[in-house]
Amino acid sequence: MPKQTRWTMWLVPLLAMFALLGGLVGRVHAHPRTINGIPYEDRYERFTVKLDNGRLHVGRMLGAAFDRSGLNGDWVRDHVSWRIKVKGVAGRAKLEAFKLITNNYLTLRVNDDRVLVEFDRIKVRRDQKRLLGKLRKYAAKKWPDKAEEERRKYGLVWVTPNGDVSIDRLKETDHAVVLVHGLDDGGGMWPQLVEELHNDKLTACELTYPNDQSLAESTRFLVDELARLHHRGVERVSIVTHSMGALLAREALTNARYYKGDARGDSRLPQVEHLVMLAPPNHGSRCAKLGVMSEVREQAQRAVFSKTASVQGAIFDGLGEARIDLQPRSEFLLRLNARPHAKYVRMTVVAGRLKEITPQRIDAGVRWMRRYCHISDRMAEALATAAKEVSGDLGDGVVTVRSTRLKGVTDFVLLDASHADIVTNCWTSPSKRVPPAVPVVMARLRAGRDIVRAK
Repeated sequence: MPKQTRWTMWLVPLLAMFALLGGLVGRVHAHPRTINGIPYEDRYERFTVKLDNGRLHVGRMLGAAFDRSGLNGDWVRDHVSWRIKVKGVAGRAKLEAFKLITNNYLTLRVNDDRVLVEFDRIKVRRDQKRLLGKLRKYAAKKWPDKAEEERRKYGLVWVTPNGDVSIDRLKETDHAVVLVHGLDDGGGMWPQLVEELHNDKLTACELTYPNDQSLAESTRFLVDELARLHHRGVERVSIVTHSMGALLAREALTNARYYKGDARGDSRLPQVEHLVMLAPPNHGSRCAKLGVMSEVREQAQRAVFSKTASVQGAIFDGLGEARIDLQPRSEFLLRLNARPHAKYVRMTVVAGRLKEITPQRIDAGVRWMRRYCHISDRMAEALATAAKEVSGDLGDGVVTVRSTRLKGVTDFVLLDASHADIVTNCWTSPSKRVPPAVPVVMARLRAGRDIVRAK
C-alpha cells in the first residue's frame, strides 16, 4: 500500500475523532455564562446560514461574519464561491478544521438544513487592535524623528489669556480644571469655556493626546499627565470632558492600575473632585465606524489651529484602535461599565439632542455628500443608518441620549444641541453665542468651589 494512502487512512479517522470530541464538548459546555469576565451573549454574535443541497456556501457565511465585525462583506459574498459538504462525520471534521483555519473566530454547528455560526466579536476586534498597534510601532521605527516630533505635540498645557504655556511654568495653585477632548478633535473645542474659566479666576489646563490609539493607551497618557500636574503642587482637579474623553476619565478613576475606584488620589495622583461629561458615548456610538472623514477633519483642524497637520501625524495618533473601543459592546466598554463608579467624586452628564433632524433631511444630506464629496455607496448607507439611529433616540447626531446615561448618576442635563456645538461655536466662530453646556459646567464648578470653601 502506498505511503500516502496509509497516511490518508489514519488522517480521516483522527479528524473525525477530534470533530466528535469537539461536538461533545460543545454540547456539555454549550453556553457558559461568562468568558474571561465577559457575558457570553456580549462576546458572540450568532447567526444561521441556510445550506444549499447539504453544502455550506462559504462566501455567504464569511460575508455575514464580516458585516457583523464592521467590515464590508459584499466582496467576500461576490468572490468566494466555495461550497463544502457539512453533513456526517467528514463534514463535522471539515467544520472543526474551518474553525482552526479562521483562528477560532468562527464556531460552526449543523442544525437540520442550516449551519449555526457563532462569531467571536471580541477576539476579532482584539486582534484588529493588536495588528494596528504593530503597524504604528513599525512606522515609529521607520520614521523615528517624525515619531518623536509628533510625540512632543501632545500633553497637558496651562491655558492662559495670552496663550498656552507648559505646565512646568504653572503658577502656584492647589486646584485646576482639566479639559479632555474626544475622538479626532484637532483643536478649537474649548475657547468659550476657557474664557469663562478665566473670568472666574479658575486655572484651566487642556490635554491633547494621540486620540485614535486604543483607549487604554490614551488613559495611561491622561494619568501620567495628571501625575505631572500633581508634581507641580496641584492637589485637586475637576475634569471636564467632551465625547470620548469621558471614557478616559472613567477608566482612570475605576481601573485598579490607577485610582482603584477612589477619586481622592494618592501620593502620585491628585484628587478628582468633579467629573463633568459632555456628550459622552458611555455605551458606545455606531458613528465610530465612520473614521476616514473625521480623521480628515482632525488634520484640517490641526492645520488651521496649530499648524501641526501631517500625513505621519494621522498614523502616530493611532490607526483606528479607538474606533474599535468606541463601538457598542466593545470589550473596553463592557469591562468599564461592569465596574462600580469611583467613590468620592461628583459626576455630571450633559447630553445633547437635535430637534429638527428628520429622516428626509438625513437622506438629502447624504445625497449631497455622495454627489459633491464622492463618498462610496457603502459609506453613504452607513452614514444614513447611523444618523437615523441617533436621531430616532433624540441624539446629538453622533451619540444617542440612551448611550450618555449612566446608572447611578442622577445629575443629568439634556440640552438642545449637536455633538460639537454643545460646548463650542464650531460653525459660527468667532461669535458671541454662549454654547449651552458652558453655563451648566460653570454652575457645577462654582458649586464645587463653594463646597470646598465651606469646609
